[in-house]
Amino acid sequence: MYVSSRVIVLADYIKNKQHVKIQDIMSNLNVSDRILRYDIDNLNYVLKAYNIPEIARDKPGELTISEDYNQSNIIEILQSLNKYTKSERMDYVKTRLLIERHVNL
Repeated sequence: MYVSSRVIVLADYIKNKQHVKIQDIMSNLNVSDRILRYDIDNLNYVLKAYNIPEIARDKPGELTISEDYNQSNIIEILQSLNKYTKSERMDYVKTRLLIERHVNL
């Protein structure tokens, strides 16, 4: 499983908060609504895998973060899943495409 650096930044931003407005996250992290929804979904996927309560969207425009999330070691978990740089991931994809003959030179 791989998570992006952006998800780690999001996880760190909401750490130790109980409620946070989506607009505040978008402004402070300089991401669009679409990207933020995607990153929240990815973060929730990891949280579920590690039996940590997911980030909830209880009110329109606001996220609710559980106390269990705030007490977890989620940042360390996410960092352990983010092992490769962007360049290394790109090299891997290129190599796989060449090996599997999806690209002809």
